[in-house]
Amino acid sequence: SINDLPPCCVPCVKDGIQKETQCALEDVACICENKTKIGKAAKDCVVEACGLNTAISE
Repeated sequence: SINDLPPCCVPCVKDGIQKETQCALEDVACICENKTKIGKAAKDCVVEACGLNTAISE
């Protein structure tokens, strides 16, 4: 779930979900189906918010 992510990246991922999909934040199946789009949308924000090492390793 989104709560398993490092706290620094949660706002970025939520924003990516809302911008790139019609998924509810609790809809794990929908989020998994769209993970590539969400990841691309959130990538720069996550790197800026969490640093490159956290973005790559967690």
